[in-house]
Amino acid sequence: RSSDLEDQMAWVKSYYDLLNGLHGYVKDHHLKKVSWNASGSIATASKSAAAPPPGPPPPGPPPPVLPPTDAPAPAQKPDMSGLFASINRGGNVTSALKHVNKDQMTHKNPALRATSVVKAAEKPSAAAKTTAAAAKPVKKNPVFELINKKWTIEYQENKGGADQLVVNVTSKAQSVYIYRCVGSTVVIKGRVNNVTLDQCKKCAVVVDRCISGLDLINSQSIQAQVMEYVPIVNVDKTDGCQVYLSKECIAAEIVTAKSSEMNIMVPQDDGDFTEIPLPEQFRSKWDGKTMVTEPSEITA
Repeated sequence: RSSDLEDQMAWVKSYYDLLNGLHGYVKDHHLKKVSWNASGSIATASKSAAAPPPGPPPPGPPPPVLPPTDAPAPAQKPDMSGLFASINRGGNVTSALKHVNKDQMTHKNPALRATSVVKAAEKPSAAAKTTAAAAKPVKKNPVFELINKKWTIEYQENKGGADQLVVNVTSKAQSVYIYRCVGSTVVIKGRVNNVTLDQCKKCAVVVDRCISGLDLINSQSIQAQVMEYVPIVNVDKTDGCQVYLSKECIAAEIVTAKSSEMNIMVPQDDGDFTEIPLPEQFRSKWDGKTMVTEPSEITA
């Protein structure tokens, strides 16, 4: 940032001025020169003596700092002679300091510390919390209608018992799509092409005959019953479902993915049903050619 760069340049310039002032002070007060002894021998008599090797050259000055193009004009060099003059005063440097009494010391005066407490940040008001809270989802109007060849049932709640929803299918090309329903029962009469339950909770669906298949997707606590025939039942991302099969569709395929608590109700000769749980955990093993997957014994 430009402000950080300006602070660094000012510090370097002040340090550079300090060194220059120190150099001038030493030159004026502590400069050592070669002194000649007036009563000594002639300088030419010591020519034969070996001269000592010269000392190392003094270090050069630090490289100058190039200011940016938009930097302000350099300030006038401060006079450092007053600073060094005050340093040379020795023990008299502290003579101008003010004496502090014990009653003025915060570590010895509890009353003085009480006046220096920093207040904590104020807590947000209740109105601010209400504004920040997430808005509740908007309740949408329920839908139950036939659009072209698709029965659309959406946002139905607590439609069970005498209020259950009945779909009278008039063409085998029609399909039924049930979306975001809660606590409702849908009865589908006639031959339908496909039935889908998507994001439903505690719902039940009863279908006479399904040509393509029955799909249970992203749902919870679902019951489905097939009165006549369905070739395949797909269960995807569903937690808790019971599928009642008829004797005619007992050989239907059950395809599951990312689901749990799945039970298939198989009819018996006495009209009762046998509950068969579907495995949720699998075990894979290499047989030398490929991976062989089978249900885990714990959940099978």
